[in-house]
Amino acid sequence: MKKLYLTLGLLMFAALGYGTAQMQIKIEQVKVITQYAGASISRYDLGDTECFVETSSHALFCMRK
Repeated sequence: MKKLYLTLGLLMFAALGYGTAQMQIKIEQVKVITQYAGASISRYDLGDTECFVETSSHALFCMRK
């Protein structure tokens, strides 16, 4: 029974470690916002990354410069 609790404890800590490793949030200030007329697309310049957002479907696409 002791081995079972030890195994379950190790699995719990492994899952907890994996879950926290996947949640890395990086907050950046937007340097320039460009809205394209007639296309309903906005471009957000974050410095080293550019993100494009379509306002009607809320689709997001980001790429590094």
